Amino acid sequence: MESFWGHYKDEAYNHIKFESYEDLVKSIDNYVEYYNDRRYQWKLA
Repeated sequence: MESFWGHYKDEAYNHIKFESYEDLVKSIDNYVEYYNDRRYQWKLA
């Protein structure tokens, strides 16, 4: 789980100023989908 948050901060969170809490939650939800389904997993290669 630590690696997820590290990647989220590096790849998504640090580049966005959120207007509301709901926008932050939506960003996290979208990143979870990306992280689990589309992001290349180096450890699985």
